[in-house]
Amino acid sequence: MSKVIIGDSLDAKMSLWRYMSIDKFIDLLDNQRLFLTPLSYYQSTDPFEGHVPKVAFEAMMNIVLDRINVQEKEILELEKAFHERVGAGIHEASESDLDSIERAKNNIKSQREDLIPSFNKIVKSTGVNCWYNSESESEAMWKLYSDSGKGIAIKTSVASLVEAICSCEQTLPLRLGKIKYLDFLSDTLKPQDCITDGDISPLLKRNEFQHENEVRLYSVPQIHASDWESYELQPMMVDIDITKLIEKVYISPYVGEPFTSSVNTVCRLFNIPKSIVCKSELLKDYEKMLSGFVSVET
Repeated sequence: MSKVIIGDSLDAKMSLWRYMSIDKFIDLLDNQRLFLTPLSYYQSTDPFEGHVPKVAFEAMMNIVLDRINVQEKEILELEKAFHERVGAGIHEASESDLDSIERAKNNIKSQREDLIPSFNKIVKSTGVNCWYNSESESEAMWKLYSDSGKGIAIKTSVASLVEAICSCEQTLPLRLGKIKYLDFLSDTLKPQDCITDGDISPLLKRNEFQHENEVRLYSVPQIHASDWESYELQPMMVDIDITKLIEKVYISPYVGEPFTSSVNTVCRLFNIPKSIVCKSELLKDYEKMLSGFVSVET
């Protein structure tokens, strides 16, 4: 059973919401699994997705380049010492020795050339499953993620989500963290500002997306370094126990019949208790509600 590593910024009681169309809701109930989407799939809606702020990118690249420079210096020193020994007649140059030196130098060259493309591919391959953090519904989320208003929202909590995952056998290394919103091009940012819940890339987004107030379940493919070049990006699946995941099902406030009855029927077919299925009260007539608060009769 895989353990979900939970970020320090999260609280077990924190409420999470996932807004979706009815077809995705049915797929979730039927297959009982979460879909972890590679960050590369979000390029059309956010070209910065999966990338890191300039200051963090420079810091990470410099760390790796420093290591490559050290390796290159060591190889050049070995090459110099080898030729000196050959020149002094101490060592006889062989084809295999020369080939080994040349391979080492070419390896360093490849590391430099592949550094940025490899980094981008690794971060873009990270699979994410996104949740909205709030104690109440969101009018914006209903409009963004329901199909022309015909949608539902699942309400859960950090604790329930983790329990639903850990109740099933898992093979993926999973982490759960809260998105940090930043100005990626700011000159005042420091590298340490770009670390959140012990990670960087999957948990950073631009300030323009703060309305999403996002919490992410994510996983990085466990691929050997030599296999990244041939690796093809693909979604990852996480099995869950639906009965432990769903605390409440909300039906869109923008629809009526027969959609409402259809959702109730779907929930009944999948043994979702009627007591946890309700119609959103986002658009409930407040004037009528007020009339029930005060009695004007004598």
